[in-house]
Amino acid sequence: MKKYQIFVSSTYEDLIEQRKKIIENILDMGNIPAGMELFNSSDREAFDYIKKIIDDSDYLVLIIGECYGSINENTKVSYTEMEYDYAKENNIPILVFIKESTKTLKKRTKEAKSLLKFIKKAKDNRLVKFWQDETDLITQIIHSINDESTANPRPGWIRKDNNIKQNLTVTDYITNSYRNGTSWYEKYKSGRIRQGGILTTIAGRSMKITLLYPYSDAFYSVYVQSIDNENIFYKVKKLTKSTIEFIIERGQGVTSPSHFSFIAEGF
Repeated sequence: MKKYQIFVSSTYEDLIEQRKKIIENILDMGNIPAGMELFNSSDREAFDYIKKIIDDSDYLVLIIGECYGSINENTKVSYTEMEYDYAKENNIPILVFIKESTKTLKKRTKEAKSLLKFIKKAKDNRLVKFWQDETDLITQIIHSINDESTANPRPGWIRKDNNIKQNLTVTDYITNSYRNGTSWYEKYKSGRIRQGGILTTIAGRSMKITLLYPYSDAFYSVYVQSIDNENIFYKVKKLTKSTIEFIIERGQGVTSPSHFSFIAEGF
């Protein structure tokens, strides 16, 4: 079953209880929550690490209350706004939830001015939802995640399944083939290309793979044939016509490297 990683972005101290409930509900939905409270203080300061977590996320949920939040000393922008900007720049779908009371917020302080400016940015060319209390917020987030994942499905994380089967339907014949160790490709008369290999990786470490044979477009398929451990989640990203990225997350108790085979198929 596919699980979506959802990055929860908001100011922290003023919304700490709401964040706890949101994370609990994301878990109850069968998805994977991510956010700044999952990191220690040094990670919080190292925004490069936060960017990596956003990169691996399928959606970003942005919750705006009445505080602008902690400011990054280098950018002079709040961490929450930096998370939003980074997700937008990298085409991560963003779901925005703004507290109803901000509609009457006055520009009396520097923080209020910064917050209202951020709200205007977050609302630009995007349908946002306004919330009044925690119950209202949770309900809206659950419905929005369900709606967005249906209308705009993302790669997600897929648990290793022993029943994964190859799509080996072949209607024409091989005109060219190549094998080097565990890497291989086959080219067919129709122009279809199948290629793959066996990889070894550890959790929390992505691997960028250059395919042996580039495709004519980026609409090729990539799927995993087998993984040597049951307690594994994997994610596949197609970066270019000839480059893919694998990310592996191991479950509790898995300490050894993981070995898995994959196939890429297209024209």
